[in-house]
Amino acid sequence: MNILIINIFYILWGWFELTNLSHGLKIQSENN
Repeated sequence: MNILIINIFYILWGWFELTNLSHGLKIQSENN
C-alpha cells in the first residue's frame, strides 16, 4: 500500500476517535 494512503487512513481514524470521545464526554457531563 502507499504510505500516503496509510497516513490519511490513520489521520481520519484518529479524527473520528477524538470526535466520538469528546461527544461521549459531553453526554456524560450533561447526564451528571
